[in-house]
Amino acid sequence: ASVLQRTDWLKLHNTRRSHRRGAAAMADAPPPLHITLAASSMSSLVSRVACHPLDTIKSKMQATSRGSVTTCIADTLKKEGARGFYRGLGAATIIGVPAGALYFTSYEAFKRRLG
Repeated sequence: ASVLQRTDWLKLHNTRRSHRRGAAAMADAPPPLHITLAASSMSSLVSRVACHPLDTIKSKMQATSRGSVTTCIADTLKKEGARGFYRGLGAATIIGVPAGALYFTSYEAFKRRLG
């Protein structure tokens, strides 16, 4: 191969390497804070919806202070249906989602500031 062909291959190789480094740098860069805010809001909402039935059972067991978990679940299903497990979800969401969003977003912001 001629010197010119080797030089062209070397340019192409270096261009690809620098492009890979640029893509890796972008992958390592943290997302903007508005994306963090949206993601933390959604994760707070999902976790609240997923865990609320457990909190409801726990609260009902503390209020009655008798019976087992299975008894509490069976009584709730019998008296209130599946919706009974989500009683109070609105109030918990109104408080929990903004709190989670604020917590995670401020954590990310301080982490970036402090290094």
